[in-house]
Amino acid sequence: MQRLRIFSGFAVALILCALVMSPPPLEWASAHAQQFAAAKKRVERKGSAPKAAPKEQQERATFTAQDQDAAVIPGIPDARIWGDSEKEFARLLPQASGPWLAISGGGSDGAYGAGVLTGWSESGLRPEFAVVTGVSIGALIAPFAFLGPRYDEVIHKNFTTIGAADIFEDRTTRDSLFDYWPLKRVIEQQVTPALLSEIAAEHARGRRLFVATTNLDAGRRVVWNMGAIAARGEEGLRLFRDVLLASSSIPGFFSPVPIEVEANGKKFHELHGDGTLTSPSSSCRTRCSRRAARRGRRSASSTSSSIPSSDPSSKCRIATFPASSVAPSAWR
Repeated sequence: MQRLRIFSGFAVALILCALVMSPPPLEWASAHAQQFAAAKKRVERKGSAPKAAPKEQQERATFTAQDQDAAVIPGIPDARIWGDSEKEFARLLPQASGPWLAISGGGSDGAYGAGVLTGWSESGLRPEFAVVTGVSIGALIAPFAFLGPRYDEVIHKNFTTIGAADIFEDRTTRDSLFDYWPLKRVIEQQVTPALLSEIAAEHARGRRLFVATTNLDAGRRVVWNMGAIAARGEEGLRLFRDVLLASSSIPGFFSPVPIEVEANGKKFHELHGDGTLTSPSSSCRTRCSRRAARRGRRSASSTSSSIPSSDPSSKCRIATFPASSVAPSAWR
């Protein structure tokens, strides 16, 4: 029996990595969001349940498509935008100039990105990025990459000391095959008020940190302005953590993450999941990146995107990686 459990754990890890690299169809994700809401009205499955039911398991308030389009985060109106809107994205463009770094999904292959960042720092050629974006496993790396080489060791430890047991429990929940409470705990331990303070300070300098999730109700990508959220201090701490958890939550395997919003005088919860569902290709689809490619500028290929098409700067440079990409050779 013990051998069977070990084998099952390895199989689960392989499946999770495969799903992050090849996310399920968006239609399936939208259907999952509807099933999640319906599950609240069904009887509990057989088996032991958590002693204290979290707030996220409460039945959601109803809302309309118009409410969803107008929804904002209470107290943080600039916290996010629809990821398919160039007009909205233009509002988030950085004041600082410089290269952009996009870190995509890839499950355990995110260790490749961690290695690139460490080696890049040791080479003495790693720049300060004007923008850092992350999705899925890339979202969990992005805050530390944003703060620079002094956090390389944190990233290294995350990929050398954290195992499957630190990410999920092999226990079904009402709406998922596995329980992600261990990952939620890790995020809570690492995303501290002090970390948010540092990110807020860089945001004030004009740099930007973006993370992508998928709004499972709308079936649309959402880009989160993490620096603006961090700037709200304790008020933004829970939201910051929830966004990171949502961006790496594979529908069906992990529960969607409810995020409170308000619109038209009422509050309700959206369901957010893995950002790669709506960000499956080309990390920075900008006119700048296309020009850079035509001119042969240095960049790597990516498996995921975090931001919509726009032109941040005529002199921008973009590096994208994690799993199966080629590291940038040098930045000057």
